[in-house]
Amino acid sequence: MCLKRVGVELALMEGTRPIEITAHVYTNYGLYCKLPLKPDYLPISRPLTAQEQFILDKDKRTRGERRPKRIHFGACHRAPYTFFSTALPGDGLPLTEGLRVEVWMHLYDPMWSCTPLFHFKCSHARTHPLTKRVHWIKDKLWTPAGSLGLVALQQDETPCGCGVRVRMMLLPIPHGVTNAEPRVPDSCAYRLEEA
Repeated sequence: MCLKRVGVELALMEGTRPIEITAHVYTNYGLYCKLPLKPDYLPISRPLTAQEQFILDKDKRTRGERRPKRIHFGACHRAPYTFFSTALPGDGLPLTEGLRVEVWMHLYDPMWSCTPLFHFKCSHARTHPLTKRVHWIKDKLWTPAGSLGLVALQQDETPCGCGVRVRMMLLPIPHGVTNAEPRVPDSCAYRLEEA
């Protein structure tokens, strides 16, 4: 599996935007890349309410009727979360156990106390049935980081209050364990240096 894009949902208050937001991607060998995060759209399907379904049923076209649809429902916004994403350079990065993503924000406004949610867009190797060549197929949807393994999260704030660091680390799931709790290893303990 190869990592192509990194996305994070942050619980920002209404009308606030970070002055600067960057993602630092680390492997077992150190810093892989440092990329700016940009606001993006996370497509999430939600079940329709009875009223919405009734409105859509009334707008159905009859057989043979040719007209564009009149009613469209907009995107589902998961308040208070705001989604940011970035693409990794080149052909991406193979997913390993030591993958670590740090999100740095320059933000003067307070945040909600909700946990940040990380999402990945990956590509999978598939062998062609006739030619036996390996093709890398990109995922169309975002994959929550928790479905790829255990996720250890830490969130810190600078002493002056203008910077926030969110650290996410993928941990391997032990064999034979189905309901494993995320555990933060000792190597993840850190403190922000005072500026």
